[in-house]
Amino acid sequence: ATNFGWVKINFGETGFFRTAYSKELLEKLVKPVQNKVLSSRDRLGIIRDLFALAEAGTIPTTDALEFLKAYKNEDNYTVWLEIATGLARLEQLFPEDRLRGNLNKLILDLFSPTFKRLGWTKKTKELHTDTLLRSLTISRLGRSGDQKIITEARKKFLLIQKGKHISPDIRGAIYSIIATCGSIREYQILIRMYKKEVLHEEKNRIGNALGDFKNPKIL
Repeated sequence: ATNFGWVKINFGETGFFRTAYSKELLEKLVKPVQNKVLSSRDRLGIIRDLFALAEAGTIPTTDALEFLKAYKNEDNYTVWLEIATGLARLEQLFPEDRLRGNLNKLILDLFSPTFKRLGWTKKTKELHTDTLLRSLTISRLGRSGDQKIITEARKKFLLIQKGKHISPDIRGAIYSIIATCGSIREYQILIRMYKKEVLHEEKNRIGNALGDFKNPKIL
């Protein structure tokens, strides 16, 4: 069974089942995902199944994490959202120790090329999905300890407090980073902002970030 090329089970993701590949077959799927020979639907399906099977204990978690190397140059927002969601679920299982540190390194390596492509600023006539992906990428990198992202988020947070215009598209990501890296001081600022805010969307952005503080007493 090792003399043929790659094979993608449940092609087009039409069936309601998970696919557990052997390590050998999984390795052969890296290039088709990397080169986007497989559709975005199939690229999403592979990583979604890997995360689900790892959570269930059917496959080793390392199989899912190692396969993420195939997605470094992914450009589809829905695929990235699936990756970010799967990583967030895994994060909850890892305490604040060496394991979390290693996971953060993997996340920084994985998401950095996408941030390099998108940056902080919206481009003229960019895809709506790229606007969403920018926010997702900034949030994910900042929450995993990217110091440049954290520093820039803090600068922009000060500007928001001074009433300066910062694009609503990235405000949620900024609040999330500020909360993740913040203490009681940042909590009090966000609470004041939340109570004062009248715009429903902005209130939601601030409210969503309030659960990102790491200090259990603040939570």
